[in-house]
Amino acid sequence: MWEQLKGSVGPQVWELFLCPMATRLSEHIGGKNVMGGKGASGSRFTAWWDSYAKWETTAGSYGINTAIETVGGCPNESWWPAAPNPKSAFWFDPVDGAACASIPVMVDCLAFRTWGEDKWGAPPYEDAYPAVWCGTCINRHDGGVNCVFLDWSVRKVGLKELWTLKWHKQFNTAGIWTKAGGVQPEDWPAWMRRFKDY
Repeated sequence: MWEQLKGSVGPQVWELFLCPMATRLSEHIGGKNVMGGKGASGSRFTAWWDSYAKWETTAGSYGINTAIETVGGCPNESWWPAAPNPKSAFWFDPVDGAACASIPVMVDCLAFRTWGEDKWGAPPYEDAYPAVWCGTCINRHDGGVNCVFLDWSVRKVGLKELWTLKWHKQFNTAGIWTKAGGVQPEDWPAWMRRFKDY
């Protein structure tokens, strides 16, 4: 299947969608997805894929921050039910240059889309999906994930640092899962306690 995907657009293009640590497609095949096709979530070291009835199969190992994605200019509220007011959480207007450096655009992920909420806790174990954080809190890069920000900078983000990024306009970057918000080392699941605190 992977060779078939690469052949449709060329390997040089597909490589852009894949983290070098997660180039192999997930072998798990889920049931029908919301678009009537099939697909599979990825893992720390495998890529997600989706096959739709009307479109070609897509695959990758990064996810787009849903708060910067629009459909026809309006957010599809079913994609982020946890947001208290989805339309006011989105980044529709121009953003101040300095603020852009803290707004995630694309990040290592187990699915095509991701979303963060400041009150959500961490996954209880590694590769827990879709329990929380939409598959972004994964130990793919030695305690971190790679992230592209709205100022188009790219850097590694510590897993606990995910709670300090501005995922959407209503996200509290000093929330209960940050040092500023009072989180304690023992509050984190055992698999995350050794990682750097933020």
